[in-house]
Amino acid sequence: MEALGIRDFSSAAVPAFMPLSFKAQTALGQWREKTRQICIKQAEKIEKPGVYTLTLPTGAGKTLLGLEIARTWADKFKYRAIIYALPFISVVEQNAAVAKKVFGAAVQEDHSLAYAGGQEDDFGNVKDAFWQRMLSLFRYWRER
Repeated sequence: MEALGIRDFSSAAVPAFMPLSFKAQTALGQWREKTRQICIKQAEKIEKPGVYTLTLPTGAGKTLLGLEIARTWADKFKYRAIIYALPFISVVEQNAAVAKKVFGAAVQEDHSLAYAGGQEDDFGNVKDAFWQRMLSLFRYWRER
């Protein structure tokens, strides 16, 4: 970073979480909400950072619930970033779309295709995409 002339790499706090509500009018919605409340209650009992799993069936609301728990823990443990790792690009894109709904534009989607585009200058050289990719790679170095 010093070689590029970057002296300070500012990072904003984790944005506020704007929860999407489950439609509790249906039996499935009521079950999702009850499951959410149980999981949040259990997550609040966690006293130290670690590796934890959230295992629920498809359609239970894991994406929203996982993001809500991550935001709660970011506050509790004074973290400035949430890193949400997923195994496949298609799942990353799907979860990033949900994360953008609850966290807003602060969500950064990182994967091998995320910075494939870029703007060409007058000579046909792509420039911004490579700079953005480099910045994204350094983004988390100072986070805890």
